[in-house]
Amino acid sequence: MKILLTYPINTDSAAFYKLISEDDLQREFSNFRNYTSDDSEAEMDYWETQADSVWPSFMRLIRVTEKDWLPQNTVWNDENSRLVGFISHTETSGIDRDLSGMNYLIGFGLAEWCRGLGIMPIALGMTLQRMREERMNVASCYVKHGNRSSERVLEKCGFEMARSHEFGMTFIKHLI
Repeated sequence: MKILLTYPINTDSAAFYKLISEDDLQREFSNFRNYTSDDSEAEMDYWETQADSVWPSFMRLIRVTEKDWLPQNTVWNDENSRLVGFISHTETSGIDRDLSGMNYLIGFGLAEWCRGLGIMPIALGMTLQRMREERMNVASCYVKHGNRSSERVLEKCGFEMARSHEFGMTFIKHLI
């Protein structure tokens, strides 16, 4: 199985909507609660048109495939791979900034059926490498208490807890 990080495209909206509708992701990401399929399509449209133009904010979809090789310009979709998760780095505001103490946070989610297979540490590692290449100094994530799976992913990737309070914990990793 190969793990890919892909740019979101409009045709990903149905699979993305199904993914973020999972109960665990609904609990962890309040911004996805009450999302409709139209909201999912708008989200994919936004990230498809913005790509890296809003850097350091970005969104990547995590896909898995059994394909050994496809041409470099392949569009990864449901015919040649399976959407299993997402990873994003977005600017915080309001309560997220107050709770985490950070201006940007990495967020990630993975389909329940493929948790525990080592996919997320690889995808996060690929993301951190890209952030290093872009000369970013620090990566940060916020995890709600009780989300032990995400804590383990962060620990495997070298993050350390920097802040804890009644709602959750902020983890950071120095990239340089």
